Amino acid sequence: MRHQPRGVFLIELLGYLAIMAVVAILVTDMINLSFRMVKEARQRDTLIHRVDSALDALRRDTWHAASIQAAGNQVTLASPAAAITWRMEADGKLTRTAPGNAPENTTWLEMPSFTFAAAGPALKVDVESGSGAATHEQATLPSQQMLAGGAP
Repeated sequence: MRHQPRGVFLIELLGYLAIMAVVAILVTDMINLSFRMVKEARQRDTLIHRVDSALDALRRDTWHAASIQAAGNQVTLASPAAAITWRMEADGKLTRTAPGNAPENTTWLEMPSFTFAAAGPALKVDVESGSGAATHEQATLPSQQMLAGGAP
């Protein structure tokens, strides 16, 4: 009868424990990464919704504008009814101010940087949410009244 060394079982057990520790660390990192990705996706969706909402209101205001006066972070859209001012603040606040009732004044918080420029019968809007080409978008919003030569 031959005896096999008993220390092999202990060494194998330590090897298995080391492998299990590495697997546990990898699984934990994967779970944390998935939670972070879900959170970032939710934040991006919220940002996209806010920007889309602001651009929709700006598009409607520009469509009815008889004149466009834009300079960097502010634009004034004059229509036969009233003059509406849009202003981008340094703290990420985009404000739409219209004369009259308070419900017509709207503020969007935590917005990317908006820059306005008049381009004939249209308003050019640059939206910059960071550095790089993937975070820079441009939109050209036409004015129906200016395209029609000032006729309502």
